[in-house]
Amino acid sequence: MLVGFVNEGRGGVAVDHEEESQMSQANVDLAGSTYEAFAEGDIERVIAVFDPQVEWVEPEVPELPEAGTHHGSDAIVQNVFAPAETDWEDFAAEPNAYYDAAMSS
Repeated sequence: MLVGFVNEGRGGVAVDHEEESQMSQANVDLAGSTYEAFAEGDIERVIAVFDPQVEWVEPEVPELPEAGTHHGSDAIVQNVFAPAETDWEDFAAEPNAYYDAAMSS
């Protein structure tokens, strides 16, 4: 499943590499409810949707202490989510829209 989103700020996407060419509306809804959980601070609900072998890549930018590739939910929570709370005063991940892979732009 590939989850696509538009985000004016920084953010990440968890991807597993299934050969699924289209994402159902259920997956679009799941992406939306996962970001809602993140906004509410419900990290347990967020990581519950991750594949056990999830890989999260943050860009190698000097201003981003979370930079690098993080494997697994625990690493993502410890190395991306937790530092974001302390390193970024007004951090928020607020996608503007979600797109099914079959939708045209």
